[in-house]
Amino acid sequence: MRAHIAVALMLVLASAAPASAQTGQQHATDTVVATNGAFHPLASVQIDANKGDRFYVMARLQTRSARQAPSHRMLVALLLGCADDTVEVRSTQNIDYGQQVLVHRGRYVFVAPRDGVFECRLQSRGLVHGAQSNPPAQFTIDGANTYIAVSGRQPAWATNRYQGSQRLIRTGRARDISAMAFTAPAGVTRFTATGDVEVTDCYNSGHVCDTVPSNRMSSVVGTRLLVMQRDGNGGYCRITRQPSSGFNRSVVTWAQHHKKIYHRLVDVPVSNSANCTRDFRIKVLTKVLSGNDLMIERKPYTNTFVQR
Repeated sequence: MRAHIAVALMLVLASAAPASAQTGQQHATDTVVATNGAFHPLASVQIDANKGDRFYVMARLQTRSARQAPSHRMLVALLLGCADDTVEVRSTQNIDYGQQVLVHRGRYVFVAPRDGVFECRLQSRGLVHGAQSNPPAQFTIDGANTYIAVSGRQPAWATNRYQGSQRLIRTGRARDISAMAFTAPAGVTRFTATGDVEVTDCYNSGHVCDTVPSNRMSSVVGTRLLVMQRDGNGGYCRITRQPSSGFNRSVVTWAQHHKKIYHRLVDVPVSNSANCTRDFRIKVLTKVLSGNDLMIERKPYTNTFVQR
């Protein structure tokens, strides 16, 4: 069976023209979402696949015009998945009263668990912290800037890995996050590596955080994607970095709480130098530069992957 992509929009407010099967992409429509915790379907792409086929799946969610009581915070979530009702990638962040724009992205390599047709779905939901406001808290999906897209079939070596457990990083310390091993097959000269990490400010105790007493300080975090090609002596013969020097610096506030930090290296070269192997270690080096300790979220929030 040849894998092909047929696109179908989950109609939200009104019907729309069929999407183009050539692009494998579908936009949402402008939609008002209430913060009642229910999943809200936005758009979908159908994949006809054989077991083991791999596809690059990505989505972008843009929300605007939050309406809520000023004393409350609202949690906005992106949910992305292809296999039955499984959520493969999730991203969440609090949105403040009156905030105009909030952007989430999700991306991963989907591996078909069986022969069949799979519906890759972009969904969103919202929760409110504290008592529900009157009128009910809500946010608006910006349809023109919200979409799901699925690429053509990826090679058999394309691989996705999730962070297996929550990790606590103390202020001033660093950890390797979502580290994965990859062996470039013969004939592969370049590949793309992605590492997306969701972090949470430890302003109080809960999960692996143990901040006592609670406070409203921010966390300042540095992150860096490293693609390290191993040599024959147990070291590394080539390291590709994003950014090329230093760290990406992000601030995670108490009110924001959650934050997704995105990394991507395109056309990473595979060196054929004499002492280089074809084995790689890929990770997101994450360091808390100042402020509160930081928690790293596990699957389905944090993942790394390689693809064509």
